[in-house]
Amino acid sequence: MAEFENLNPYQKLDYLEAQGAEELKTQLLQIKTPINIISMYAVGSRHICWILTQDKINKIKKDKKNGNS
Repeated sequence: MAEFENLNPYQKLDYLEAQGAEELKTQLLQIKTPINIISMYAVGSRHICWILTQDKINKIKKDKKNGNS
C-alpha cells in the first residue's frame, strides 16, 4: 500500500503568547531553529505571534507563585 506525505504547509504552525512586547521578543530570540513569522498582534496587553517552524518547539510555562507560599 502506498503512503502519502502530508503536504499541508501549516502542519507545524504554532503560536507564542506574552504579556508584553519585550516578553514576546525574548521568547522569539530563544528559538534556535529557523522560523517564519506569519502574524503578530496585540489583544489588550497580550501579544500573540503565529509562527511556522521546521522543528517542534517545546514551550515552558512559568509557574506563577502567589504571596502565600
